[in-house]
Amino acid sequence: MRWLKVRVSADTEAVEAVSELFARYGYQGGVAIEEQYLQDRDGDNLRVDTNAPVIVATYIADTPTAQETIHTLEQALPAGRRRGSRSQCDCAVPAPRRTPA
Repeated sequence: MRWLKVRVSADTEAVEAVSELFARYGYQGGVAIEEQYLQDRDGDNLRVDTNAPVIVATYIADTPTAQETIHTLEQALPAGRRRGSRSQCDCAVPAPRRTPA
């Protein structure tokens, strides 16, 4: 089966709402959250960069209803999440994997 990866770049305060939405429509409620980190100059300590956008992602089965689901997600995102370069819903179709014979 082929899968579509749907992801949104969101501000920190929108991550929880986007995650709930993706959990509702994504495969088995799975959601991935990718935060950016800052590292001290000496390389010892890491901390979350609260000023950087967070990537929230889920997978949807590539079925005849997939585009409808993506459209539903786009419409359900808060109005501020649908506009601008930091908040567009991005859908990527991965290349098919070959299984060893």
